[in-house]
Amino acid sequence: MASDPLWAIVIVTAIELLGFGPTARKSWHRPYSEPMGFLGILVVRNALVIAALERYSTATLLFPAAMAAACVALIAMMAWRRQTMTKDTQTELCRETS
Repeated sequence: MASDPLWAIVIVTAIELLGFGPTARKSWHRPYSEPMGFLGILVVRNALVIAALERYSTATLLFPAAMAAACVALIAMMAWRRQTMTKDTQTELCRETS
């Protein structure tokens, strides 16, 4: 296991995905608190990383694909929450942040 670089990539990817937890929780309650444009840039960046790979393998694809998927999921969740929030909820959230 120690000699296989895939395990290192799996561990790093898992840790990075766990780091999305607090951001996802915050964005669920305050969907306007994170800029979706920045997350979109991260999706494009990871897509370019994948496109620039000379050879594809699990070790080279796992991290950028997982990060791109996590950003897309966060963007989708934020967009859905923004659409489903009532005007009263949006006003209440604006009062809490000011």
